[in-house]
Amino acid sequence: MSPEPHDVAALRRRLQAELKARYAEFLQGARRVVLVDFPNVPNVGDSAIWLGQKAMLAELGVEVLSQTERRTYSAARLRRFPREVPILIHGGGNMGDIWPAHERLRLSVVRDFPRRRIVQLPQSVHYSSERARDESARVLRAHGNFTPLARDRNSLAILAGPMGLDAALCPDSALAIDIARRREPVVNVLCLKRTDRESDSAERIEGPDVEVVDWLEDAPWWGLTLIRQLERIRVNYPRRLAFIGDAISLAYNSLASRRLERGLGLLSRGRVVVTDRLHAHLLCLLCGIPHVLVDNNYGKLSAFHEAWTAASPLTWWADDFRHAVALARELAQSPVGLRSSLAETGTLPVHARAEPARAAKSRPLAGGSLNGKS
Repeated sequence: MSPEPHDVAALRRRLQAELKARYAEFLQGARRVVLVDFPNVPNVGDSAIWLGQKAMLAELGVEVLSQTERRTYSAARLRRFPREVPILIHGGGNMGDIWPAHERLRLSVVRDFPRRRIVQLPQSVHYSSERARDESARVLRAHGNFTPLARDRNSLAILAGPMGLDAALCPDSALAIDIARRREPVVNVLCLKRTDRESDSAERIEGPDVEVVDWLEDAPWWGLTLIRQLERIRVNYPRRLAFIGDAISLAYNSLASRRLERGLGLLSRGRVVVTDRLHAHLLCLLCGIPHVLVDNNYGKLSAFHEAWTAASPLTWWADDFRHAVALARELAQSPVGLRSSLAETGTLPVHARAEPARAAKSRPLAGGSLNGKS
């Protein structure tokens, strides 16, 4: 039996309903918000989160009064808005010490607006340094009205445990995106492999039926060039030309949409996708693309999968990219009846296996075969 479309659709609806309920709970009836830390970087996953955040706020009838990015953040400008307007901080995977610039911004916002309601939208949390974790925790606890949402139970345990914060579990905001059907594939296996500091693999992937890419490079666009020029002017003359920040913010949604389209185009190229990027997993789920996952260097994908997407009939696991590509080749050669054909060889979708998904990178993977990690 092949993965049924209604199975995937039901999972999407369930996750979107959970996401909406969490947003509504922590907005506490607010009809207006400000949104901080627009991800003005080529990474497609960040743009997917941004657009999901905007879509969910729009669905709830919440107006975004201001949106700003890290380099143009101004506490003085945000103080123009009434104190009852909550500050929302962009979600993702930058809460911790892997991406320090975003952590510094988060702490600056918390210091600049004591007691004002601040919600950290869904994040994965990882600190390699206990000292850095404890320093951040002291600032966040002292605020008195800061609520972080965690994308997985590992992150929730860090926030609620050693950091001592009142946190809650929430799916990733990108799940709110409404995506049309995928384009026609042109290669058997599309390997979307991290090339940044969260990569856990230096494996070389080769083969005429495999295309290896990452999504960290913007496509040429005159609008992006203009935005970057305006940003430089705004940073150099923050007070005299503060209005430029408003002009830049109007382009954020268009820029994020173009980046998302670029990512969807990449994923659609493969009949089957292999990836260690969380948002490649989520976009494949939204588009109906079979995919094989390999974890990042601190277990982000497996932790999210265990919390939210273990029922996905489109998702398989492998210990490393070599095994992942081998499994993807099998999947690509059997587009009809995927589950039944693989069941005969003992290679089952991850949700069909009895063992729980691995929740942390420190726990070893079982075996080294093509069998799906669960």
